[in-house]
Amino acid sequence: MKTFARGVEMKRLCLIFITLLCIISGCNSKTNQLPIPNAMPQEMPEDFNFMVRFGYGEVRKNEINTYKDQVVKDLIIKGTATADIALTTEEMRSIYKKMYEINVMGMQDVALTGSYCSKEPYNEESWQMTVDGAIQSLMWSDQHCDVTNEADQLLKLRKFIQQIVENKEAYKELPEAEGGYE
Repeated sequence: MKTFARGVEMKRLCLIFITLLCIISGCNSKTNQLPIPNAMPQEMPEDFNFMVRFGYGEVRKNEINTYKDQVVKDLIIKGTATADIALTTEEMRSIYKKMYEINVMGMQDVALTGSYCSKEPYNEESWQMTVDGAIQSLMWSDQHCDVTNEADQLLKLRKFIQQIVENKEAYKELPEAEGGYE
């Protein structure tokens, strides 16, 4: 009878031990993910290019495209206007440096949020980047109010790039937008 009681007690201890291991280790693979190492070379590669489209909702008419050296401006009710704008090597290096700092090629789950609210109009961005032969596509929206930390970093990056573009003479010559989004 003592042997049977010891066996039951050992099974109980094993079960408690396994349960504690699961609790301590987190059992949730999402929280245990290690950050993805930065696969981007520290120096800007020759093939570095990007394209970002942004705007309200599915109306992502604004575009900064270094693949084509073009910028498209949303004029709202007047349509769009396009300008040929090539960024300088120094501007591209400064943008690449910011992308490297936020590890843009390692970003995942940019669009995931836990919010259940909804707003209109909402901002939306889609990105495509080429770095050292690798292509990364990302998309995010603030339709559900909250954005991930990575989406916030992309928004700051886009505003940095947009500021560079808006200081170009060719951009300043584009017509002003008329109207608005509601």
